[in-house]
Amino acid sequence: MGGATGETATVFVRDPADGEFYRRTTNIVKPDGARAVGTKLGSAGPVHPVVAGGGVYRGEAVILGKEYFTVYAPIYGPTGDVEGVLYVGADKSGVAAAWRGAVVSTLLQSLLVLSVTASVAWFLVGRALALLTRFQGALGAVAGGDIATPIPDQARGDEIGALAQSFAHMTKRLKVLEALNLDASPLTGLPGNLAIENRIEQLLAKGKSFSLCQVDLDNFKPFADKYGYAWGSEVIKEVADILQGYIREAELADIFLGHIGGDDFVVIGNPDHVQSICKRLVMDFEKRILSFYESQDAQNGYFIGKNRQGIVQKFPLITITAAIVTDDGSRFKNPLDMARLVAELKEYAKMMPGSNYVTEEYVEKRKLSQPQNL
Repeated sequence: MGGATGETATVFVRDPADGEFYRRTTNIVKPDGARAVGTKLGSAGPVHPVVAGGGVYRGEAVILGKEYFTVYAPIYGPTGDVEGVLYVGADKSGVAAAWRGAVVSTLLQSLLVLSVTASVAWFLVGRALALLTRFQGALGAVAGGDIATPIPDQARGDEIGALAQSFAHMTKRLKVLEALNLDASPLTGLPGNLAIENRIEQLLAKGKSFSLCQVDLDNFKPFADKYGYAWGSEVIKEVADILQGYIREAELADIFLGHIGGDDFVVIGNPDHVQSICKRLVMDFEKRILSFYESQDAQNGYFIGKNRQGIVQKFPLITITAAIVTDDGSRFKNPLDMARLVAELKEYAKMMPGSNYVTEEYVEKRKLSQPQNL
């Protein structure tokens, strides 16, 4: 397909030794003429943390001097882990010009070979133009966002048919990616509820121990009422940045980070890694949230605002709460049951002062030690 249209495609495979994704097969060619097989995606770039966490990255890139729209999508293995990445790059200027050039080249070759019969030449030209019109129309529709457009000539038994089948397969994959992209949070770009439920289902079916953590901000609404929801959105993005920073810093390829909506996030993965993230989060957030307040409010440790009844009162600064539930698929049969328990633990933790994270075991011990409060 790259030879005909100039588009680029790559399949990356994850190396368990270092967590990096390496090009296994590609049509990208290095300056020396060799295919760029073996080069890595790079964990320091913006793409790696998104696809490693099960998200879909979309953005623009310059490849071999041309501007492309790019899509990087995770490839899941039989165990449900992200084991590879599918990359597709589409030339921003469109593929119509490339197809016209291909038709012209075909026409010239046909004229040279079949110059003895002008009638046959005209017949081939007519077929080529008809093919161009059909294919160009389909490509134009897909480029315009209509990925459900049927791709013509898939039944042909030649290279054109093979190309059409490959493009049709790509559009099917794009439909899946489009659904996940629409589900992603427009504020943080993190995977939304659909991707979150899919990941929990995969891990429950896998039968290996993992943790589900729900992160929630406390006292957020009074803050947004006073400082405005635009500034409140900056706080939510700050939480996302903190969590993504932990994942990049420790190269935690197994960690999935999702944004349920509002000020709620989820962290899913290895129990030790999830608990480590929560420990750091409750400490770091207490320091970083102060920069979002006016200096006097930050110094006081509270601010003056109105409650829902319009009465002026003191409100504490925003704190953060995280609740963790761990399972290997033996207790919970679906994501809903697991999410329900973690939500109950979170509500219990929110009654504790300051920023906190709790596990199921911690809450049970605390309840037993304070039966009079039940």
